[in-house]
Amino acid sequence: MSLTKKSSGISWQFSDQNDGSFFVEDANHLPVLYFPLMNSKGMKSFVTPVLKGDVCKDFNHYLTTPTVTEEIHRTLSSRNFWLKVDDLKPWSATGQSVFQKASHWNGAIDGYSVAAKIGSLQPKENKSFQELKLKLQL
Repeated sequence: MSLTKKSSGISWQFSDQNDGSFFVEDANHLPVLYFPLMNSKGMKSFVTPVLKGDVCKDFNHYLTTPTVTEEIHRTLSSRNFWLKVDDLKPWSATGQSVFQKASHWNGAIDGYSVAAKIGSLQPKENKSFQELKLKLQL
């Protein structure tokens, strides 16, 4: 069994719903992907697969620190939640633990994956953590 990921690139697949939505496996390895989010009261934001992004009303009124898409992968600020179970290493739902970041860059399999379905008004991320047999949807 190999302990490293095969470098096969990012695979995009359009859905068969003919609504412009698409699916991408291993979205956590695609730093330029982000989802625009808006509500009926005028709030705007964007969020990446690792939940980085900003929230604003307009160009001059931000709830969080303004972030441009070219720099989003460099910021340490993100939405997050953590799991710590018994003797296992801490697990970040967004892949931000030091253990998950190390495995991201050295190619080791960490049992963490993100699959994203992006479409009109409904971006969804499915995340899984093999050690705990855990699956979640954001």
